[in-house]
Amino acid sequence: MRIEVKIPKDLLSDIENVYKTVSEPVLVGLATEVQHELMSQKPPPPPRGSMQFVSDAQRKFVMASIRRGDITVPYKRGIAKQSERMNRSFKIIRAPREIVLTNSASYWQYVIGSQQARIHRNRWKTASQMVEKVIRSGLLTDLVNTAIQKKFG
Repeated sequence: MRIEVKIPKDLLSDIENVYKTVSEPVLVGLATEVQHELMSQKPPPPPRGSMQFVSDAQRKFVMASIRRGDITVPYKRGIAKQSERMNRSFKIIRAPREIVLTNSASYWQYVIGSQQARIHRNRWKTASQMVEKVIRSGLLTDLVNTAIQKKFG
């Protein structure tokens, strides 16, 4: 048995309008909560000796940078004026048909992204983990219900 539902062409724009009216606040709310969760992370410093080189090339690069004075030991994050601040670099961008949560820090992918460095695992939650956490919290359901109530009363 097959049931087909065909939407008359004259209703398509109405349906798209309802979708946009409901989905935009839901996605903005979700992105805002994920942003808040990511920004509020305050992981402990890595345990002593936890930094391990991934390759010999990485080790050589770091040692050469130390010799040149580009890296000081012990390394102190955030002292230089040009130091990036990942927790303050989030931005929500509203694009047609999507809401995007971005981060302008050049290294975000290695801390909270899909290429998370070994040293950050089990200390920083990734963006994907935070999305799952927010969805499991029930907030997404609340956002959808609120948006529908605002649209239809």
